[in-house]
Amino acid sequence: MVSTKGYRENLAKEKQKQRQGHTALNVCSERSDSNQVTDVAIADDGDFTFAHLQQNISQVKLPSGWTPRTSPARLMISQLECTDEDMKVSRTVTISDDLHWKVKIHGHDIPNTHPAFNDTSTVIDSFEMLEKLLALISDCNICCGNPEQMFVELLQSKGGEIVKAISFAGEKEVSAYLEGDFNATSLDGTSYHHTVRTSKCSLITDKNRCTECCKYRNNLRSLVSRRKSDNLGDENKTHSSSRTNLRYLTNQQLQQRAKKLTQ
Repeated sequence: MVSTKGYRENLAKEKQKQRQGHTALNVCSERSDSNQVTDVAIADDGDFTFAHLQQNISQVKLPSGWTPRTSPARLMISQLECTDEDMKVSRTVTISDDLHWKVKIHGHDIPNTHPAFNDTSTVIDSFEMLEKLLALISDCNICCGNPEQMFVELLQSKGGEIVKAISFAGEKEVSAYLEGDFNATSLDGTSYHHTVRTSKCSLITDKNRCTECCKYRNNLRSLVSRRKSDNLGDENKTHSSSRTNLRYLTNQQLQQRAKKLTQ
């Protein structure tokens, strides 16, 4: 028969065992809950989707002057420039629903193979990666082309482009074109509203002018010189003392010569 003292000692031991067991269960439960929370967090980080990007675009730190525009199949983030006439989109990063991106600067696509993107993945896989890409495009220097007025006027006289050749199918091979107003500033701080670019212009460059536009300057100078000579020749042909046979004059030149003869 167990004494009262022995009974109390046995009861105290049983309660102590129960408390230890309960504590152990709580610890296991807390560890299990902690693991579940960690697993969820990891799943969120690794499951970066286009829908997730669209829903949380407000988390992205956009460069100054950049605005997002979403649609079911793509996300466009653009930089706007205020020109003398209206607002123009200067730079754009477009992300498709498969998270691949492409860049457009001054209306022209920049291939992902451009040296400026050598260290950049072709797929957006995080908000941080997108922010780095936007900062890269926002801060990159754009080739100034050839903004001198004589070159701009030359292209304006040719309808905005210099055609190198035309195929039998009627397709034009353009060697240079006149770019509209983007309220741009060159690397040396010069502002310009129009410029002439070669069709091979790289647009993104670490210099004031890309290599291709530098090389094309000689062509532009030759064309400007030829244009001046042609204009001077026209002036000589229409002069009142000109000896040029009338049959070699255009209708406009004939009118100009007749007008000078009566003066």
